[in-house]
Amino acid sequence: MLKKIRISVAIAMLIPGFAAAEMKMGVVNVAKIMEESPQAVQASKKLKREFEPREKELIKTNEQLLKMETELKKNAAIMSDRERRKKERELISGRRELKRARDELREDFALRNNEELGKLQRKILEAIDSLAQAEKFDLVLDRQGVYYVRSALDITDKVLVKLRSLHEAVKSK
Repeated sequence: MLKKIRISVAIAMLIPGFAAAEMKMGVVNVAKIMEESPQAVQASKKLKREFEPREKELIKTNEQLLKMETELKKNAAIMSDRERRKKERELISGRRELKRARDELREDFALRNNEELGKLQRKILEAIDSLAQAEKFDLVLDRQGVYYVRSALDITDKVLVKLRSLHEAVKSK
């Protein structure tokens, strides 16, 4: 993708008249926007609220299993064989269930995180597009694909301002 962009820019510069015309370019640090935009902060908080109860439940279950293990070790000598084996099976079963629940939580979180990330990326692209059209940019590149850029071409802060104003507009409705 980056190679295609470089080739396209190089070809465009070779076209007679194109290179002579003023070309307004900008660069955006999408990674910074994804960390600092209010929409990113909001999505992060939303995911935390959504998954915190399940995380707390897993912690509680883990603590119960640790307590069960401690009691088993402490009382193993005075327990009957049958009772000890029963407690060991319960402990093994509990650990399996905890592992399954952790894996399920991890998968669910990854899915929801990807959903929120997709929504955020769409909002960022819309803000970049809106800003580029409003300020008549001919080309806007992601900072990650550019080796050097003058700070005057970096429009990241303008995009962040746009996203903040969009966020405020949504909040005030």
